[in-house]
Amino acid sequence: MKLITLSIIRFLIITITVLGLLLSSCTSPNPETLFVDVNNMEASDINVGTQNNPLRTIQEAVDRANAGSTIYVRQGTYNETVEITKSGTADAMIVIKAYDNDHVIINSTSYACFNFEGAEYIEISGFELTGAYFSDTIAHGGAIRAFPEQEAAGYFGANNCIFSNNIIHDNDAGIWLVLSGNNTIKNNIIWNSNEAPIRLKHCLPYNDVYNNLTYDNGMTEQWGICYYASPYTIIRHNTSVEAKGGAIYLYEGTSNLNGAQPGSTDFAVPCSNCEVYDNICVVYEDGAPLVLGYSSLTDRDSVLNSLYPPLNNYYQHNLFYHPGEPNVIVSWGDLITPITWWTSPIPTPIFLTLEEFQQKYPGYGDNSIVADPLFVNPGNHDYRLQTNSPAKGAASDGTDLGVNFADLPTQY
Repeated sequence: MKLITLSIIRFLIITITVLGLLLSSCTSPNPETLFVDVNNMEASDINVGTQNNPLRTIQEAVDRANAGSTIYVRQGTYNETVEITKSGTADAMIVIKAYDNDHVIINSTSYACFNFEGAEYIEISGFELTGAYFSDTIAHGGAIRAFPEQEAAGYFGANNCIFSNNIIHDNDAGIWLVLSGNNTIKNNIIWNSNEAPIRLKHCLPYNDVYNNLTYDNGMTEQWGICYYASPYTIIRHNTSVEAKGGAIYLYEGTSNLNGAQPGSTDFAVPCSNCEVYDNICVVYEDGAPLVLGYSSLTDRDSVLNSLYPPLNNYYQHNLFYHPGEPNVIVSWGDLITPITWWTSPIPTPIFLTLEEFQQKYPGYGDNSIVADPLFVNPGNHDYRLQTNSPAKGAASDGTDLGVNFADLPTQY
């Protein structure tokens, strides 16, 4: 009787174990890889998330992901605003990317295609991102947006992330990062943004903006690649072609738009230790290829000199072009109407030639050139360089100034 009872118990244990394994294999996806496929008729957010049993939304995949997970998104249009609040690690990033060469469109349903809130070590790659605009409750939208709800100690938007090989168009802003650091923004094509194609505000050090093509942005706020209160920012090997404003627009002094006083936590600290090199900067109408907004190195208020480190930015090996006003290369001061700062009105900006810019401070404008870059067909947005372009071989590393088109998304 005891033997029969033991046999039954063993049988039940084995049966329960096998059923448990079978059940887990049906409901628990591989934590390293998840698939999303909106065009698969069998796709569902209750599925396992394998290639043959995919999820339907990117948000569900992000919610399931852990450090080291890769989310592959198959071809199709995804009408989502994906909220990202979890993080990978330095050794195990969470990767969200278009599968193979699939054409994946994320058409935002609100203020962002991807919205970051305190997330680290995330990679976003290979998407077409569109439709992200501000709402009644959100002042600034962006295709990739990191704008923490609380701008206080301990809060951040996106750190140690990679945003690469995306086509970004028709959004409030292209990539809009606040309180974010150590991010790499590379190999993106960005156009038709209401504001800046890439905008960094109150950011932490070491954001690297590399090999991006931006054009026809700043339709309501006339900025190109823009940053302020963001020290140690690197802007390199970009091609920025804008109608108005600045192709590259930064606040070497400060952007004090909210009445904050120098020394307060809300004050926009001056950009220092920044590098702008090997870029092609073109403005066709009003403005200047390079804009140094508000006060700058030799002109800023003495209060800033006493509170903040000295500035040691450099702007070298760039091509500047303004066909309407060939002598206008740099706007030394912000382009907006002068406003009252904390002590005195902001000076009206002056426009500098390259030679005048070089005289402002040692190293400013070194090895830069003023010339038509000779794009192949700028009227049709073909910004590749003709063989006789002055930008050929003129970069600090011996390559061409501006972007390397071989590294841009294949759809270009």
